[in-house]
Amino acid sequence: MTAHVTALTTAFMSALAGAAQVVERVRLRPLPESTSTAIVVRPTRVVVQETDMLGASVETLTAIQVECYARASGATAPDQALDPLLTEVQQRLLADPTLGGQIAWLTVAGAELEFDAELRDLACATVTFTARHRPVGYPL
Repeated sequence: MTAHVTALTTAFMSALAGAAQVVERVRLRPLPESTSTAIVVRPTRVVVQETDMLGASVETLTAIQVECYARASGATAPDQALDPLLTEVQQRLLADPTLGGQIAWLTVAGAELEFDAELRDLACATVTFTARHRPVGYPL
């Protein structure tokens, strides 16, 4: 099951490459103040939907969170700074909701917004995507 999560996270990274100043996988450190936009891809949950007769998972739903960071500057409000990055992320990932045939489908499950003046007007939207997929050998 972990190989699928790793492959799915890699597919997200590929789709989002270049969408922000920084695109990282499971970042655990704070962003530098010089960073104006950043994306962090983080797998968060795998739920088995169906198993075969031997108990092996046949279909799973994997939640991947994409944290989108944007720093407001000048007269731009934090939510306005964040909006273009959110749009770019959604367009890139949903342009091919099968991620090149690796999954059956990808949907947006929801988003949480955070704004922090102490971090120099840094805004963050954590968008949760849900991917339905099957292991190799089982047709989508």
